[in-house]
Amino acid sequence: IAKTGFDGWIVGREDMYQGEEVPAGEERLAYLSGFTGSAGFAVVLAEMAGLFSDGRYNLQMEIQASKDDWQVNTISDTGFEDWMRAAQLPHGFLIGIDGRLVTVSGFDRLERSIVGAGGKLVSHPENLLDALWPDRPAQPPSAIWQMPQKFAGKSVAEKLDDLEKKLHDKGCDAVLITRADSLNWLLNLRGADLPCTPITLCFALFHRQTGLHVFSDAAGLRQMLDDAVSVTSLASLPALLKTIGGGRLMIETASLPKLIFEQILTSAVKTVENTCLIAITKLNP
Repeated sequence: IAKTGFDGWIVGREDMYQGEEVPAGEERLAYLSGFTGSAGFAVVLAEMAGLFSDGRYNLQMEIQASKDDWQVNTISDTGFEDWMRAAQLPHGFLIGIDGRLVTVSGFDRLERSIVGAGGKLVSHPENLLDALWPDRPAQPPSAIWQMPQKFAGKSVAEKLDDLEKKLHDKGCDAVLITRADSLNWLLNLRGADLPCTPITLCFALFHRQTGLHVFSDAAGLRQMLDDAVSVTSLASLPALLKTIGGGRLMIETASLPKLIFEQILTSAVKTVENTCLIAITKLNP
């Protein structure tokens, strides 16, 4: 942390896809603290470290986290801003966080507390903990399968047509899909990336002119999809944003990773914030 120029570092429980369940290699909070609850975060400073979760997990935090290393806090009892103030860091202190693993909305919430305590929150492109986790589990290849038409209800083409119409009505040229469950529904796919949640983890960009571009490295995904759908890596997003030009891109800040949002801000596109259209359609097909 000190070598990177920060006064502290936040370790969250989420992965890039923000699900309640995460792969074993994304369980950074459990690796660092021993706490295995489904929600929470930790703040590591030079002289102290705090573990935060909600009231469901106050007893579990006390049992699993070492009292010699951690100050355990239930959010409703001890506010994060109050805790940061009590740390008595120098004015203008810097706290880092992995920008891939926090949403725009989540970053804003943490930032308000840190600014209130006299500091600044900085989005970082890497995770400082990963270099200290030598046996971090790798994500194994997993199965992907298609939902039969009789269960899916509509074909992928029909769902994309519906999405295109909704974007037209909203005056948008494209949408960034950052809910993996919504994208799996749109593609009529399911997967086994998680033990208890049948989805394949991926994001996508849908452009009304160039179609759907799925960001995934999953083997076999290309064979599952129609030729009109492209499969590429997330690294191609800046180039795809250029195809939108100065057009309007719909985003959902509650699921959009901060680091991806920063890439969007460097492009010429204009962002329009909205609740995920696909999530709404799933509830009201």
